[in-house]
Amino acid sequence: MAEALEGADDLAKRLRALSEKTPRIILEAWQADTVARAKDNVAPFSKTRTLSRSIRAGDLDVRSGNATVLAGGTSTIGYARFVEEGTRPHIIRPKNKKSLFFPSQGALTARAGAGATIGFRRSGNVNAATMRRFGNLAFVHAKVVRHPGTRAQPYLRPAASDAMRALDLGPAVRVAWDGAA
Repeated sequence: MAEALEGADDLAKRLRALSEKTPRIILEAWQADTVARAKDNVAPFSKTRTLSRSIRAGDLDVRSGNATVLAGGTSTIGYARFVEEGTRPHIIRPKNKKSLFFPSQGALTARAGAGATIGFRRSGNVNAATMRRFGNLAFVHAKVVRHPGTRAQPYLRPAASDAMRALDLGPAVRVAWDGAA
């Protein structure tokens, strides 16, 4: 009979450990998996990998059951939300100058003719060889641009959903269970 009570204490200790550690284990596992999946989701349409590098784990609040995953958040990566949600058609006007000035592949193709080699960097800027050849002809001036909008390319929401579906708690629960012994 004494052995049964001794085993019951061990079981009670392990169950207490699970009830204390399991919420944190679940949230941390979901958060880490979501970050990894979001980085994979954003890779196919990322030119410079800046958005991918900005995806990170945020705050973890076990008491309220909240875990956050963040993307963007700096002045150079302020577009993370627009990639996730898309944009509506809008008008772009210059803020500090009289006109907008930007490289245009279409304008260069029209000026250079068919078969001409036109080089653009992955960021969308004109490369040095094209700049030497065409100079300011590689750029277009405009007072107003009517942007057609961009379609949404969700990467965070699908990653969070996939991570929740794939969440395998067996190993994490076993670690908490064995650690309490």
